[in-house]
Amino acid sequence: MKVLFLGNSFTYFNDLPGMVQRLAEKTGVPLETDSVTRGGAYLHQFADPADALYDIWQAKYRQEIWDYVVFQDQSFHPVKDPEGLRQAALAVKALCRPEQRFLFYQTWAYKDGTDKLAGTALTYAEMLTKMIASYGSAAKAAEGGTVPVGRAFAEIYALHPEIELYNPDAYHPSPAGTYLAACLFYAVITGRSPMYLPVPGEVDTETGGILRSIADWLITREILLV
Repeated sequence: MKVLFLGNSFTYFNDLPGMVQRLAEKTGVPLETDSVTRGGAYLHQFADPADALYDIWQAKYRQEIWDYVVFQDQSFHPVKDPEGLRQAALAVKALCRPEQRFLFYQTWAYKDGTDKLAGTALTYAEMLTKMIASYGSAAKAAEGGTVPVGRAFAEIYALHPEIELYNPDAYHPSPAGTYLAACLFYAVITGRSPMYLPVPGEVDTETGGILRSIADWLITREILLV
């Protein structure tokens, strides 16, 4: 199975694609991941022939048959311009094979109580709600699936606020945040429970167990709600 991630620093921080591949390998699932990313990139740039990202990802896309292509937009753009994300998803989809499958990397609200969030003029709940709705709308339009990482961040924040999912900058993921995202991607891509996945060295064993449990519960809940 092969998965190509398109995104920005939310994808390359702590090497999310590589972590997903390593987790799959540890459970005997043959999975290869690759990515095309640039810090601060918007999804629509991947569909713009004038942008260098266009040529890079198109060349990589044509070299392999990818089981999934993952879409990830700039961290606030889905909240600010939901229609922009929807149109960008359709534009990138149009550059792919008709039978291509897509996943949308639903990202998270900025950390509550920080200047980064205050600068949006939104509460944590408001940003999260808009983020979830925007990615959901884009996924529906492009006939893709959603990996509910933003929702998982919120569940951890509500139930285990002692777990730090954010980098000190208050919006990039910590190693624990990336591990949570990787557990969700593993579950969605493989169809397997993340409950017994190994924990990377940057995350302590107890925290890893909590993150896996939330990921497993949320994936099951999301499936039941579809």
